[in-house]
Amino acid sequence: MFFLLALISMLGYSLQGTLLARYARKMDGLSLAVWRNLSLIVSMLPLLFFVSKSEWALLPNFWGEFLLAGISGALSLMLVFASLKFLPVGISEAFRRGGVVISLLLLGLVFFHEKINFLQGIFVAVILGSGFYLSLQKHHLANLDQRTMRGIFFGIVSAILAAISIFLMSKAARELNPFISGYIWEITIGLCALIIVLLRDWCSKFKFQKISLGEFGRIALVSSPTLIGTGGSALAVTMGPIGILHTIGAAGIFTTLILSHFLYGEKIRLSQWIIIAIMAGGIIGLKLFESSPL
Repeated sequence: MFFLLALISMLGYSLQGTLLARYARKMDGLSLAVWRNLSLIVSMLPLLFFVSKSEWALLPNFWGEFLLAGISGALSLMLVFASLKFLPVGISEAFRRGGVVISLLLLGLVFFHEKINFLQGIFVAVILGSGFYLSLQKHHLANLDQRTMRGIFFGIVSAILAAISIFLMSKAARELNPFISGYIWEITIGLCALIIVLLRDWCSKFKFQKISLGEFGRIALVSSPTLIGTGGSALAVTMGPIGILHTIGAAGIFTTLILSHFLYGEKIRLSQWIIIAIMAGGIIGLKLFESSPL
């Protein structure tokens, strides 16, 4: 059941992330994060059918975790959407997935004293080296800003923030309830994004991007697979290790590449396919050799 939920979660996230790329390239990233996550207030309501009254009563004990997860998650969404202005969807996803896994590994080391062995260190180097190679490539697509390094920077920082947010949500899912944790997590991210964008409006020239009711409905529709993405992930993390869950999630790189190829005409060169495959293999290797004595 753990692996099935992990695969379902991966497909949900990959689908909504690829579909949202169209809006990320024509909207301010922070504004899109607000509209996306506020739409989830309705589309993710089915998760709450699995929450008991006693679990609702425990919710106030976890507001600290949810607040920090919301802030880091909102900033991560803003940056990952911004990166899509500079990078193809598949390349952006490759950086984010690799960065999240490595960041979660480091969080485990710092907070749970989980050390990595020699073979895992090699796979970390493989992932970082693959990412560095991809960062040197030029992606000559008409719909992209060619300042590639800016997109890479946004992707790396986004991955670190996403890992922090995922780590905190997973902690609450195990100690409280996975469904209420997934729901409150996404809604808190939306509310934090709204607060950040209002503060930005007040102190800078960048303004919150308003949209029509019809456009909000379309964003809500393409964001709706988050229901199975977050719901599946929150439940799976109560059944197995968070690292393995997000290692399986790395398969989303290939799903995203296939979808973006057909939806956006983003053809990936053979050399880039090979490097992305190597990066994904490095992520898988991190967990396959977790218990190795080397």
